Amino acid sequence: MNESSIDGKDRELLKKTAVLYVEDEQDIRDELSLILKRWVGTLYTASDGVEGLEAFKEKKPDIIITDIRMPRMNGLKMSAEIKRTGWDTPIVVTTASSEVDSLITAIDIGIDKYVLKPTEPKVLIESLCRIARALFQKREIESKNRYIHFIMDISPGFIVATESAELEYINKAFLQFLGHSSIDEFMGSSRRIEDFVLKIDDLAYPDENCRSFIKYIITNRDTYHTATLKSPQAQGGAKVFLITYDVFPSLDKYVLFFTDITEVEKEKTGLKRLSDKLLEAKTYAENIVDTVHESLLVLDADARVISANRSFYETFKVTPEETENYPLHELGGRLWDIPLLRELLEHVISGRKTLTDYAVHYAFPKVGARIVLLSTRKIAQSGGRPALILLSIEDVTERRQLEMERAKLTEDLAASLKNIKLLSGMLPICASCKRIRDDKGFWDGIEKYIEDHSEAVFTHSICQDCAQRLYPELYNNPKTD
Repeated sequence: MNESSIDGKDRELLKKTAVLYVEDEQDIRDELSLILKRWVGTLYTASDGVEGLEAFKEKKPDIIITDIRMPRMNGLKMSAEIKRTGWDTPIVVTTASSEVDSLITAIDIGIDKYVLKPTEPKVLIESLCRIARALFQKREIESKNRYIHFIMDISPGFIVATESAELEYINKAFLQFLGHSSIDEFMGSSRRIEDFVLKIDDLAYPDENCRSFIKYIITNRDTYHTATLKSPQAQGGAKVFLITYDVFPSLDKYVLFFTDITEVEKEKTGLKRLSDKLLEAKTYAENIVDTVHESLLVLDADARVISANRSFYETFKVTPEETENYPLHELGGRLWDIPLLRELLEHVISGRKTLTDYAVHYAFPKVGARIVLLSTRKIAQSGGRPALILLSIEDVTERRQLEMERAKLTEDLAASLKNIKLLSGMLPICASCKRIRDDKGFWDGIEKYIEDHSEAVFTHSICQDCAQRLYPELYNNPKTD
């Protein structure tokens, strides 16, 4: 046999191979065994099918070479028994060309190679090389798959591998979640991943468009997907997963990764609720602020307007677009550009001073001359951010006008009272003539005294009693017609 015709790599593979050779004829077995020992790593021999089957069970060789016609148990029956064990060991049958029925049976059993007798060593060794090459390639693939499955199984996340959109592998973490210990057990349970899905992308599942969970994921590639899964083993609620995947086009394989984002979703839901409450509180506060009569401005550390209430816009006839994000001194054509006010605000922002009812008199173009009182208060912020300034602007123009009118009325009333003369106290009057002594000691008639000490003016007439006393003749002798 020409050994140089065998590739060096094939020779190395054969040296790693264990072969079981079953042949009932001693001479043929011995002759061919000498050749095989030079090529293969380990050689086991048996004289019939019974010995061959026992040797296989004990040694588990990589390749079997067997004759067909042998006592006690022929080669085909032995091969059939070996195939039934589940081991996919390659089997080479040495046979005569006239054994047609045997060849048909061998095909049914799944024999890997046929070598005609008398056996040509070169043909047999070349056949063993091809079988060994395929065997080790298969083992290499299986080894890589085991390594890949090992990596997948030690991952705490859920991983699914598919081939042509059909389920191929599920890692241990996901199998435990699904309530199974192996992929074969899961596949044999007639259950599908879809049976554990409650929602996908916030939509109830199953849906008419989601009959196959895996197909839905790999055919909708333009977005990330989320799925809510319920484990039959879980005591708590369902879990939410972010699903990503990678594709290997040449193999038509997909690997899906399930990342548990349950806590993130809970936090997200909590933040959404908190955001809703904050928005509700903000709206509530803004509604309250908008009902305040005084104009209010919120300023940042640069005296820039962050917001204003409705009263400010209505009082000064401006819009939010003209107000928000502008420095105070630039508002309304720099109407608030008052040097003293700017200086006072700098002190307020730095914390050295506050404003309380600081009066500003100004002629505003759209609203006319106004008198306003300015007051400030700091609004603390969290996270070490600079405090905001709440500036209250109270329009006191009408109140000041009323106050001025009231002061003038009071002044006029006081002046009028000065001109009113009143009689009061004890009057020294003569008991006989009824004259009154004035403050200088002179006795004046009562009429003169009253006229000098009051606004009264006397007119004179005679009462009925005095007229009867003074003019009795007019009453005693009345004229008759």
